[in-house]
Amino acid sequence: MNDKSAPDDLTVQGGKPVPVAEQPTHLEWESWDDLDVAPDPAAVLTNTSRPTETPREPTGPEGGEVKPLDLKAGTKVSQYEIIRELGSGGMGTVYLARDLRLGRRVAIKFLQSRDADTTKRFILEARATASCSHENIVIIYEVGQHHGNPFMVLEYLQGHPLSKVVQNDARLPPQRAVELMMPVVRALTVAHEQGIVHRDLKPDNVFVTDAGTIKVLDFGIAKVLQGEDHAPKSGPMQPTLGLKAVSSDVTRQGAVVGTLKYMSPEQWGIGVAIDHRTDIWAVGIMLFQMLSGRHPLPPDSPPVMTALVQQPMVKLRDVAPEVPQALAEVVDRCLMKQRDQRFPDAKALLRALEPFQPGHLTRELAVDASPYAGLSSFQEADAARFFGRSREIAAMVTRIRDRPLMGVIGPSGVGKSSLVRAGLVPALKQSGESWEIHVLRPGRKPLDALATVLQPIAAAATQEDARDHRDLADRLREEPGFLG
Repeated sequence: MNDKSAPDDLTVQGGKPVPVAEQPTHLEWESWDDLDVAPDPAAVLTNTSRPTETPREPTGPEGGEVKPLDLKAGTKVSQYEIIRELGSGGMGTVYLARDLRLGRRVAIKFLQSRDADTTKRFILEARATASCSHENIVIIYEVGQHHGNPFMVLEYLQGHPLSKVVQNDARLPPQRAVELMMPVVRALTVAHEQGIVHRDLKPDNVFVTDAGTIKVLDFGIAKVLQGEDHAPKSGPMQPTLGLKAVSSDVTRQGAVVGTLKYMSPEQWGIGVAIDHRTDIWAVGIMLFQMLSGRHPLPPDSPPVMTALVQQPMVKLRDVAPEVPQALAEVVDRCLMKQRDQRFPDAKALLRALEPFQPGHLTRELAVDASPYAGLSSFQEADAARFFGRSREIAAMVTRIRDRPLMGVIGPSGVGKSSLVRAGLVPALKQSGESWEIHVLRPGRKPLDALATVLQPIAAAATQEDARDHRDLADRLREEPGFLG
């Protein structure tokens, strides 16, 4: 592990930062990019001359030793047959499985705990989460136990976690960042109304499907692992405990469960109860990262600095001045260390983000004006009054970013032209990315029509003199990959 120097006048004792006059302290921590579990801050900032604590081995419901979970292909778990492992993290292991009764594929997630009380809480929390029926929350089909290991059966999603979509610390256009986070906030709104707090919201728990739908995963699991609904109780200073040791024993009593980079100040055990506003903090962190390309804390700063409530977080526009002032104020309010200064709930945050999403209805119609185009199709100029196709537009935008050709197919009169011209085209232009839009009518000779539109582009791309569009049509016919 790497030793990072901490201020000589700072430690955390009894859940609160206090000065240290007698002896210097230093922070013992690993790279905090991949760890999912943090110890009590009182166990982080301590005198490292003291002995380390050895985590206990997990035990089964009867207190006996439980064999490690190792499921091979073909293993039967209830009515499901294991196909392969999909991934493993600090909170559990996920397998792809086949539902033998309904013939569908599902994902089975086993919780990284074999403690009897944790298992009971896990099942109760999963039942509560299953009651949250929303398009942006992953569906839970079933919960149960397999040889003492609690598991839940989820819908199988194909796509990528948000952490894979947003890579290399690249800055996203503001509209794109808001487009990705709006469904997350909608999911939080539904969950919070039912008294469910996520507590471990992060890019790895936000899934972008191949169809463009955003799904939030792992609602309530962090709460189950931590146990009680209040903040960790304060207590005397504990011996130094490395984060690597804690991450291997996520059920240790007194552990603070979460992902270090996204934990709110109250999750660090500062004596403030944890409620739905801890999720609002995590949304602010993710928005800050997408808009600025970095975490609000400097790379060499220990994450426990989040717990210092007297030291405010850096303002977004200090790092990314090109972000619109109004949007930056929304993000900054999410990252207020005093939770009462954040948005009161997810619904309020949703209203604050709506003006910045692509395709937002910005034009108010006159009292006697109709939002419908009649028998003619909607055009790009009608985007402000084109509504009801948000899901399809999101799916099209996602797909066309990855695939060179996309067809919109349907019976005559269902609104294909309107969807493309008043939905897809404005969404692409408002994304902040560089898109060129060309419209053509195929007619009886579609390749000739295409060549007419592409002729100036072909000349610029190939640095050749402009050729007759018929020659270009022949080239396209002979070389379908020409011009990509």
